[in-house]
Amino acid sequence: TRVYPTEENQLHLTLNFAGPTDTTHYVGLGFVNVILDGAELGGGVTCTANYGFAYKNKIRTEQLSMQHCKGEADEFAALSGYGFDLYECSFTENQNGVQVYWPPYTDRLYSDIYDCKFNNNTGFGLKVSKEFRAYLTDCEFIGNTVGLYMPFDIISSLYRTKVQARGCDFINNRTGISNFMENPADIPIIPDPNNSLDLDLCLIQGHTESGIRLYNTLLSISRSEIIQNTSPLDGGGLYFYTSKTFDTTSEIIRISSTTFDKNHSSKNGGGLYFNSEHGTSNVFVRNTITENTADLCGGGLYVRMGDYGEHSD
Repeated sequence: TRVYPTEENQLHLTLNFAGPTDTTHYVGLGFVNVILDGAELGGGVTCTANYGFAYKNKIRTEQLSMQHCKGEADEFAALSGYGFDLYECSFTENQNGVQVYWPPYTDRLYSDIYDCKFNNNTGFGLKVSKEFRAYLTDCEFIGNTVGLYMPFDIISSLYRTKVQARGCDFINNRTGISNFMENPADIPIIPDPNNSLDLDLCLIQGHTESGIRLYNTLLSISRSEIIQNTSPLDGGGLYFYTSKTFDTTSEIIRISSTTFDKNHSSKNGGGLYFNSEHGTSNVFVRNTITENTADLCGGGLYVRMGDYGEHSD
């Protein structure tokens, strides 16, 4: 099936759930083998749920293809809403790809996203925000401005965005994975949002504004490759920044069995760049850092630890 929305024929789905909150419900709404072509007229799909109702209702969608969907809002997404499970779907050449999120004050809901493609979207491929959890498996992010965007919320530390990605490829986006768009030095002081990112068996390759750019996030990377990324500033392969407000009582970064190869920074930290305003607890085990370059300091690794000085290697 191919659908061509017009300005008068957009799909907006408002679901008023009233079922029990202690079990997962797969509602009768879903898409199977549907191609939705926005034809650059603002077409898209939005699903919303009222506050106070069943937080574990989910929408299972298989083989949905969305392309050329645009809207007036800067962060308009082709598919946007609460609780989508996506299987073998494709989001190509939209203004933004997919946005999944949930109302505050609950950590019950999550999305399973399996074997999906987020390619050549003008903005983000996938945005995960507002206390939402997403589990990505064998997904592809190519040619977006940001492949995976997981912004923190400056309103409350109760928002906890968590993403786990396994076997995913992030290739030739401007930035592969990020949780901020601004220079972190310009971000206002905020409570620790405790966002977390866990990557396993992932490929981060060919980005021009850092492979990964993160601010105040718990980070785990294992058995992955971060290769051939560049940055006009700091951190070609990985840029990581923590502020004075960040809670460092626990382990912040764990990177194991991961390769950083042929990354480049026009400033500091070709392979990896860490800037912590008061020090963090980091663990590095069995990693390979080879042939990374930086125009200033730390071709392989650059660390700045607030008042504790700097170290580069």
